[in-house]
Amino acid sequence: MEALLSQFTFLSDQALQDKNFDPSTIEDLMKLFEIEAYKSWAAMELEQENEVKEAQVAMRDAENYLDSVMEEAMDEFRRFEEEMERMAKEELESLEKSAETERKMGKLMEKAATIASKRRQQEAELKLIEEETAKRVEEAIQKKVEESLNSEEIKLEIQRRLEEGRKRLHEEVAIQLEEKKKLLILRLGEKRNKLEKKKKSWKKCLKRTGGGWKKLREGKLWSNSRERRNDIEN
Repeated sequence: MEALLSQFTFLSDQALQDKNFDPSTIEDLMKLFEIEAYKSWAAMELEQENEVKEAQVAMRDAENYLDSVMEEAMDEFRRFEEEMERMAKEELESLEKSAETERKMGKLMEKAATIASKRRQQEAELKLIEEETAKRVEEAIQKKVEESLNSEEIKLEIQRRLEEGRKRLHEEVAIQLEEKKKLLILRLGEKRNKLEKKKKSWKKCLKRTGGGWKKLREGKLWSNSRERRNDIEN
């Protein structure tokens, strides 16, 4: 192309200086210009087509690689999902078993507390019987003393002591029963609260992981890769 330009410059100068210059020479040169321009345009178009084909091949390779990576990621995610579901089920089953065990233990403790309270009640009744017996014995002794001594002061002292002993016994038995009952109720409440907290935490975990899995199952990433491929081919 540079040679043709220099030739055109030379012929132009010659045409200005030489009156007998043949214009057909410049016409032949212009035809050569047209041929050279067409060749360069065809070469550029061919090069552009080759670049487009190479870009399409590269895009196809990238899409194939992306598809393979996505398939591997989906397989890995499925395995992870199955493992998480299995672990969650095992943990839930263990929690249910421990809850059932704790419930049975609570019932046993309630039964034990009931039995203990019954025993305490029986012991209190026995003590009352003993006190009543002692009272009757003391009354009999008192009668004998009264018959023998006829002393009003001794009678009053004996009655006062008997009343004080009876009151102390009743108060001690009632305090012991109330303390044991409160302790058992507190232990059962703490165990139930722990079990409820564990169940709520696992339910929240399952809800959080459920949203991400649905999006991957809907195939949004797959549809985006197909749309890109169609745009490139068009």
